[in-house]
Amino acid sequence: MQLKPLTASLMLISGSLMPLITLADIFPYTPRLSVTGLGGSNASVQADALIPLVGDNTQLGYGDLQGRYGKDDSWSGSLGAGYRRLLNNAIWGGYLFVDRNETGFGHHFWSISPGIERLSETWDFRLNGYLPVNNKNWQGEPRPANQVGIRDYIKFSGHTVSDRMVTPTEEVGKGVDVEVGYHLAEIPGLILTGAAYHYHYRATANVTGIGARIEYPITKYIGVVLSDSYDNEQRNQIAAGIKINLGGAITDPNKILLSQRFTDEVKRGIGVLGKGTLIPTQNGLLVSNQNQVLSNKVWFFAPKVGSGDVVADGTFEHPFIGMQQEDINKAGQNAWLYVQSGKYGWPEQINLQTGQILQGRITDYTLPAQQEQRPLFHGSVGIINQNDVTIDSVRFNIDQARDNDPTIAIVNANNVLVNNVLLQQNSLNNNLTLNVGINNSNNILIKDAVIENYALSDEGTQVIGINSIASNVAVENTKIYTYAQANSYARTIGIAVTGAGNSLSVRNSTLSVGAGSDVEASAIGIAAEYATPSVAENRLTIEHSTINASASGSEAKALANGIKIEDNNQPVKVSITHGTVIDAQAQSTLLAQANGIYFRASATTAVPPKSELYVDNTTINSTAMGAHKTESQGIYANTSGQHFEVTIKDSRLKANATSNSTAAVSLDNATATAILLESPVIHGNIMNNTLIANASAKFANASAMGLEIRKAYGQVNGIANDSELIISGNTLTAKALSEYKNAYSAGMYLADVSTFIAKNTINSHAQGNYPDLSRAYGIATNGQAEITDDNSYNISGHNAIEGTFTHDMIKFSS
Repeated sequence: MQLKPLTASLMLISGSLMPLITLADIFPYTPRLSVTGLGGSNASVQADALIPLVGDNTQLGYGDLQGRYGKDDSWSGSLGAGYRRLLNNAIWGGYLFVDRNETGFGHHFWSISPGIERLSETWDFRLNGYLPVNNKNWQGEPRPANQVGIRDYIKFSGHTVSDRMVTPTEEVGKGVDVEVGYHLAEIPGLILTGAAYHYHYRATANVTGIGARIEYPITKYIGVVLSDSYDNEQRNQIAAGIKINLGGAITDPNKILLSQRFTDEVKRGIGVLGKGTLIPTQNGLLVSNQNQVLSNKVWFFAPKVGSGDVVADGTFEHPFIGMQQEDINKAGQNAWLYVQSGKYGWPEQINLQTGQILQGRITDYTLPAQQEQRPLFHGSVGIINQNDVTIDSVRFNIDQARDNDPTIAIVNANNVLVNNVLLQQNSLNNNLTLNVGINNSNNILIKDAVIENYALSDEGTQVIGINSIASNVAVENTKIYTYAQANSYARTIGIAVTGAGNSLSVRNSTLSVGAGSDVEASAIGIAAEYATPSVAENRLTIEHSTINASASGSEAKALANGIKIEDNNQPVKVSITHGTVIDAQAQSTLLAQANGIYFRASATTAVPPKSELYVDNTTINSTAMGAHKTESQGIYANTSGQHFEVTIKDSRLKANATSNSTAAVSLDNATATAILLESPVIHGNIMNNTLIANASAKFANASAMGLEIRKAYGQVNGIANDSELIISGNTLTAKALSEYKNAYSAGMYLADVSTFIAKNTINSHAQGNYPDLSRAYGIATNGQAEITDDNSYNISGHNAIEGTFTHDMIKFSS
């Protein structure tokens, strides 16, 4: 067989067929993606991806992917298929979806959703059905009725409390909705839609309502949406937002032809505005037939009013008057101590026993107390060598705290809950003011609390909100405020951690610390000190929290640190994530130093420990202002003698340093560095961050660096003296200005560090009074870095160079 004639014949046949079959014949329209974000009484986001599969200008078969997410943490994902056909000047269609729905309580169910539609240039019509196929009802764990706000059944007698048990339920039902839309000819593109919906349930009330929607395309890609619905259960729900359209057939939103509507999104769920599920879930309660004894060890306390009850035996009928240690001892272990609203005071610390629950109550003891109705204690509480203790729904106010005397002392205790508590402490001329002291304890949870410390001193003072020593502590949804003002030194710490084997997690909380002094002021949001060599691992976890530290020293120095970690021969893991914000500000006439994160670790052991720093989706701002020397660093880490693993990604770090000295002093300078790392062994990634460093000075040197990494020299025991880092996708901006002396700026400064640098955007500007001695660098390195060609540079000012190495910068910035 001759190959050439055969090949030629095949090419001829292929060439003759190619004009007959085109991509447009198989996929007649471009796929369309619509994303709608709504904000209002119930925010949500919805997405619809319609994928044309087969058809022409008169019919279309398509696949469809939909997703919804609601403010109540419910969501759904849908897979569907449909068919549309042009008949009698209208598009008729039908579709079927399979939906997975996840409720805000973590339950899920599947549903099948058929629908029909008619689309025209004037009127639209849609009818959707929603049929759950499994998991239509859920039941939670039974609980006392008063815990869900029902106090009709709770009864007290002597030391006994009983209540009906209620079981929370969640139900889904089948539903239907219908929509009619009108295209206003006077305003091309404007669609007015009216709707009605109904959902049927077996055990709970049915939902029936009406809805309306207004849509208007601003451009081909962007439109506005206003939706409203009202029914007998969800009441009025209104939301407005933006719709984004990509792809599809429409070329001009002001001239929408019927043939262009084959790729319109499939609209469903008018009755679940703001929710993620396609069917609204109904919550209910199953109430038991008779009361159940909850406890027969309930002891009641009432404030001192008048002469008081002469019997006062701690029963419901005759509660103890005031609060005394002998009454707590009489209640014994595992007792519930119900405290009525009012004021209580005691001269010395009272101590709780194992299993006791101390709770403020209102409405004749039927409900937990809230806000200003919580009982007010003028005295301290101890949990010493006891376990499973709860302090709930009370307030503490120590008008004049004793030196080093915590409001709540937790020592050698396990499983302690401090919930819905306000702790206020004021002191005058104390060396140490402490609100919560925790020592050698585990599983300590401080939740939904407010902790406030304020101290004034003629000399020096230190204030600590929470002091944890060798303990396992979690702080959730809590606000901590500490402030110290002194003539000599003022030091304040939101949370202090010391010892070995510590675990501290801070979630959804706010720490605000401030210090002011004529001489020295120090403010630290979280201070962790691991001083004694140990193999026990320490963990510090910060999620979705805000830390503010502000220090002002009018004469000497001010030191502000959002998080300060000092470690000696101990392994430490630090994780800061989920939108955490750290802000540090220092201002002083002599020395002002601000660090978002200050991390210093050292090791001298034969097997060196490992330190880890993980920062993700975090914002860090540090600002130092002063007349002379100012230093500002977003993250500073020096881990001499340790193996250092670092990950910093998807975060924004900004460091500002300003020196306003009006006279030249040889030691003056303004130094700003977004990230500074120094270690013999550094491994990790610095990716997709925004790093900004600004330094300005009048009579001082100014130095600004987006990222500075140095290898600390000296062999690490048992570890090769090496560093490997990937630096990519970052935007770095360094700007240094000096009116009298020299200015140095560098997007990156790398000394003896093995790095891979790719896809970064680097901006660097230096402007100094001495142009020959000022420098502006993109990347300053001694050659160990591997720098790809896809980095971009914008270097300006004096001696602007993209990448080099200079001893002048080493001398100045070290």
